[in-house]
Amino acid sequence: MLCAIGVVMVYSASAYWIKNQYGWAETTVLMRQLTYVLLGLLLAWFFYYFKLSVFRSPGWQKFMLAVLFIMLLYLTVLSHLDPAAAINGATAWIRIGPIQIQPTEFAKLGVIIYLAHMFASRQDQMAAPDFSIMQLAQPVLMISLILILVWFQPDTGGAIIIAGITLVMLAASGISLKYGFGFAAFIAAILGLGYYIINRLPLADLASKSYKLRRLIAAVHPFAMRKLEGNQVVNSLVAIAHGGLFGVGLGNSSQKLGYLPEPYTDFILAVITEELGLIAPWSSSG
Repeated sequence: MLCAIGVVMVYSASAYWIKNQYGWAETTVLMRQLTYVLLGLLLAWFFYYFKLSVFRSPGWQKFMLAVLFIMLLYLTVLSHLDPAAAINGATAWIRIGPIQIQPTEFAKLGVIIYLAHMFASRQDQMAAPDFSIMQLAQPVLMISLILILVWFQPDTGGAIIIAGITLVMLAASGISLKYGFGFAAFIAAILGLGYYIINRLPLADLASKSYKLRRLIAAVHPFAMRKLEGNQVVNSLVAIAHGGLFGVGLGNSSQKLGYLPEPYTDFILAVITEELGLIAPWSSSG
């Protein structure tokens, strides 16, 4: 059901944009999305019968990490050798013929598999009274390297998501509560300090600030950045407000008609909410 809703909404959000922006057929993204859905279903069927012991094997773990690091290092080198390869300010994609691969998405899944293996193999140690956080030095180092490589693409959002995944995995690992509360307090302090600093930055001459700083400022002050990095956030809020509780009807979004950049990708939720109302994401997430 979710796949079917996703296909319909990708078509609704993309048809006008790709025809007017790129001159493509209105069904171009629809057909691509259908292909990805079918491929995803085939992979889901394949991994349903896949032996978990393969993921736990040291050979698989080393191979997975090696492939991840090679892809992320390639993007880091590419960003310096060919700045024109950047899309929307980030060198985050590897093109193989007609296919584009975003290594950060593989890194998210890889981090889950890797940490699940590392925590499961150290479960007895982590539950012991004499457990020391230094016993997790290897996974901490690996995740830190992945975060640094993703951050320098620059993919700030991807790095934050991977950090969040790491914290959730750590909380579910059975680690001592004193470490769990300690990590939570540390992260809360960092976020609070970051918000305090950003909230007090002068909003004059925003265009001269670095890309990462502008993204962070836009998260706190989107309307002050509406002509820069806050443009997409502001237009998405307008779309959500326009849709209200029950929406304006399937296909009737106004924000996808050139106001919301790339309406069928990261901010497709704004189009869904405008057309189907707030009740749509609430009901689908439940």
